[in-house]
Amino acid sequence: MRTIVIVNSGDGTGLNFTRCLKDVGGWRIVGIDPSLDDYHGSEADVRHLVAWTEGAELIDAINRICRDEGVDLVYGADTSDEMLAISRHRDQIESTTLLPRLDDHLRMEDKWLTWVCLEAAGRAVPDTVLVETPADLEEIFGRHPKVWLRRRQGSAGAILLHRAIVEARHAAGPTAQPHAPVAALRDRQPGRAQHALLRREGAAATVGQAREP
Repeated sequence: MRTIVIVNSGDGTGLNFTRCLKDVGGWRIVGIDPSLDDYHGSEADVRHLVAWTEGAELIDAINRICRDEGVDLVYGADTSDEMLAISRHRDQIESTTLLPRLDDHLRMEDKWLTWVCLEAAGRAVPDTVLVETPADLEEIFGRHPKVWLRRRQGSAGAILLHRAIVEARHAAGPTAQPHAPVAALRDRQPGRAQHALLRREGAAATVGQAREP
């Protein structure tokens, strides 16, 4: 019987992975989750609630759990701050992680850098701009009436913007906050990546699997 730590074991991807391992058998599953919702939702054999602010705090907790539980493998179940911390501090983790090279992983975790890499390689990718100012929104709306707004990192923050709605808010005056959807997404999780990503409607759900619209 081997023992695996699943970080973010209680979110959707963590639950899927946990259930797959239980179907296969031969694994004792130790869950680590940073939120009460995921902690209570986890189906791991052993669960740990780990609150952290700095990456070193998370790694210390993972190492303590690895020692206490006799862990053979540490697995980050989802794109997240936890996954980034594990990747950046992999050499300090007292167990196997089986991660890709750090530069490759950071590129894959960043939707903008992924797009830049795929576009440079001549792959089929959606028309994309990095949104740092309202002028960037004007640029993409000049080419497309509808665009998808995404965070650079993480799986949340998708919203469909219509050019007509933005223009109507802009015409209503400054109090209407014409670019409020961008500000709202930026403010939801302070301290994380502050740049957003726009993608043309009709592209695949992930940049790496984009198809011609």
